This record gives sequence, C-alpha cells and structure tokens, in this order.
Amino acid sequence: MSGDWVTWLEFNFCKPLRIAQSTAYIYMKIDNDNAALRAKAQRVGNSSPDFQLLTQLKFNTVRKHVLGFVPNRQRIGNRDLPRLASFRAIAREFAQIKKMHISGRQLVDFDEVREETRELYRFLRWLHGDENVNPWLEKSTFATTPHAHL
Repeated sequence: MSGDWVTWLEFNFCKPLRIAQSTAYIYMKIDNDNAALRAKAQRVGNSSPDFQLLTQLKFNTVRKHVLGFVPNRQRIGNRDLPRLASFRAIAREFAQIKKMHISGRQLVDFDEVREETRELYRFLRWLHGDENVNPWLEKSTFATTPHAHL
C-alpha cells in the first residue's frame, strides 16, 4: 500500500515539480503544522500562488522543518555567516534527567540544581519574556575584571 503512495507521489508531485521525495515530505509536514492556512492556499486552475501566505506560517514550523536544511555555514558576498547556536543538547539532557528522576532511577538534589542553574534560569526568563534585560549583555564584575574572583 505504501509503495502505491510513494509511486503516486513521485509521478504526480515530485517529477512535475522537479523536487526530491524528502522535500515533498517536508512540504507535507509544513502543511500539517499549518492546516488553518490550507483553505486560503486553494488555487483554481493555473492561478499564481499567493506567496504572502508564507509569511503566516507558524515560526516553529520553519524552525522544525526548514532550518535543519540550511548549511552550517553560508556565504553572502565575501562574508561568512556563522551557524546559529542550538540548545537542543540542553533540552535533551533535561528530558533525560527528568525521566530518570520520575522513574526513581536517579534522584535529584533540587537545592544543588537551583544553584547550578541560576544563570540558565535568568537567561530562560529573559528568553521567554519574563525579564527585560538579557543577562548575557549585562556588565558583571567577572566580565569586566576577569581576575577579581582569584
């Protein structure tokens, strides 16, 4: 049954549009995440697509399905663009510790965690709009006098 679907996809979508199956799957995922836009995107006959709808895609859709295909480094003119930092490793580690703690396989000392994650907590509060000042940009004694802690 799935072989029929893949064949249909290849001959009715991929070949006419000259795209890879993996790209077609990404298009389907983007469509799934943005079902509310589907009715607006319906076209009749050979009318041209409404590219303004792309501006209405959920941001998370772009992050999940599209940004993964941007090369680690791109060149614009003579300038290199660095790869964006990702916090996925932190999120994965958090999920693993949470799972281990809930299952009883690894206990967590929350007082110790509170101390270890104080700076991360301040950053996340700023990131989610609960603080106005980015703690990474604040001047601190440590940042201005690196040897003051010695």
